[in-house]
Amino acid sequence: MSPFFYEFDYQGPNKNIYTLFDSLTYHTGGLFAGGDIGFKEVGHDVKVFFDTVTNQYQARLKYLDYYARKYKLPKTIHQLAFMEIKADYVGNLLEPMQNIVKDLDFQDYPRGYIDSLNNINFNDPRSFFRSREFALKAYYYMLLYQNRPRLSSRLDDEETFRRVFRTINKHYDNKQIQERLLATLLINNHKHPFSSFDSVLNVYHERYPSSVYRKNIDSLYFNYKSRPRGTVADVLAGQLVDPAGNKATLSDQVGEGPTVIDCWASWCVPCLQQFPFSEELEKKYAGKVKFLYLSFDREPSKWRMKSQTLGLKNSFLLPDDFKSSLANYFEITAIPRYIIINNKNEVVSPDAPRPSNKAALEKILNKLLKN
Repeated sequence: MSPFFYEFDYQGPNKNIYTLFDSLTYHTGGLFAGGDIGFKEVGHDVKVFFDTVTNQYQARLKYLDYYARKYKLPKTIHQLAFMEIKADYVGNLLEPMQNIVKDLDFQDYPRGYIDSLNNINFNDPRSFFRSREFALKAYYYMLLYQNRPRLSSRLDDEETFRRVFRTINKHYDNKQIQERLLATLLINNHKHPFSSFDSVLNVYHERYPSSVYRKNIDSLYFNYKSRPRGTVADVLAGQLVDPAGNKATLSDQVGEGPTVIDCWASWCVPCLQQFPFSEELEKKYAGKVKFLYLSFDREPSKWRMKSQTLGLKNSFLLPDDFKSSLANYFEITAIPRYIIINNKNEVVSPDAPRPSNKAALEKILNKLLKN
């Protein structure tokens, strides 16, 4: 929970503050702990999803009002609890905009959905700093929605980095909020070699020379810059294991044509959600593009079983998973991840679009096949 909930000792009549969120969870579902309605659970229907999460949000506010009246909660606690509930609602509304499975754009959302997002204001410092979830959702609101030209656009490229930086400068006039959001932007992107990263870091240093976040940011960036990444040759020499237990190298599996490397694992739900789209693309580009599936599983039996269930061809185990030369070179800390290599063993796209983003991925593949 946020600071207002656990940093104070509530006694006497205020002892009921301690059971507020437990009671709220019991009656309306859990906050921030996987108790929310997922986009998948409503068949990726944005109207049904919007109606469902909005009804839940309104039920939570109604119950909060009832609880606050019954136990005579202070107005400040009532307001801060409201911000926690609102932060959860914002997180729900943003979920479909992550482009994990279904590609949607602004016109696919009901007017009420967009109006609800447009009416959210994160510029209140009291709510921002007393509610941890509210501050967290402010950053993801910018990343996933605010000033985003298209919802199908990438979320991890330089244009997104610059867009979020511009948004912080333009829409957040409170200096403390601006400092926190800018620090979050730098921390979340310190591993990306954006050409504008150093200039944004310099702006941050000039504006906030005594920032409490500065030491952490500088340390992360220095460690990243000084860390040896290896070479493409190291990646190609990396060891793989086939389902029969035979050893191979990545170089044995690439080079004949364009190759899409799918980094996945049997326990990775977003990875598994992508396989129907991968299968469709694999059929379309049969004989032209190779799809290579590298598992980050630590238990070979689970990898073999899932590969067999999915009917995967060209499925290999990456024995050192996140410590492998491939993961180190491409800085893979989370999956799924898609990498495209051409017939000259050159990296064309170190972080390619997901197969569900069919148009973007096909654009890269079609260009490769023309060359």
